[in-house]
Amino acid sequence: MPLRYEALSYAWGNLEVCNSIYCDGKRISIPSNLHSALCHLRYSTKVRVLWADALCIDQSDWNERGQQVKFMKAIYSRAQGVLVWVGEETKDVEKALQTLSRCAPSWTMYNDDFVLQRRYDRNRAGFDFSTMYSATFFSNIEWEPVVQLLERPWFTRVWVLQEVAHARNVTLVCGNQSID
Repeated sequence: MPLRYEALSYAWGNLEVCNSIYCDGKRISIPSNLHSALCHLRYSTKVRVLWADALCIDQSDWNERGQQVKFMKAIYSRAQGVLVWVGEETKDVEKALQTLSRCAPSWTMYNDDFVLQRRYDRNRAGFDFSTMYSATFFSNIEWEPVVQLLERPWFTRVWVLQEVAHARNVTLVCGNQSID
């Protein structure tokens, strides 16, 4: 039976600021952002198996690091899910995730373009902002918290495309807040 695990996608952050953890009885130094993610994502009453590159790949071995890149698609696609850690919670994170939750149910994919599910024209790509529904819907949204969330380091990484594109499901986690 294959091992059930979740893969962690995160930005390493400042590598000069590290924390120590014990893994298999050995003390390991990890980036503080990974430490923060592990503290927030651990279950208090049961085991949670996470795959994190800084722990599962010997970062001091350049050959191993190079070999592991070949397996990234398999690692992320075979995971039960991918947890996207974007960092600690701030006061506006809850607003940002609420906004994204409000938007998500009304969007769908059509020919690789996100369009409004309730009102779209198959002959037009993208959003139709001319409808009464969408104009009202989007004008009532407070976008600043969403913009602040999207400015976090995770969203600037090229590797995230591969990490989430192959995922069965993705959960964005910020502190104690999360959204699928």
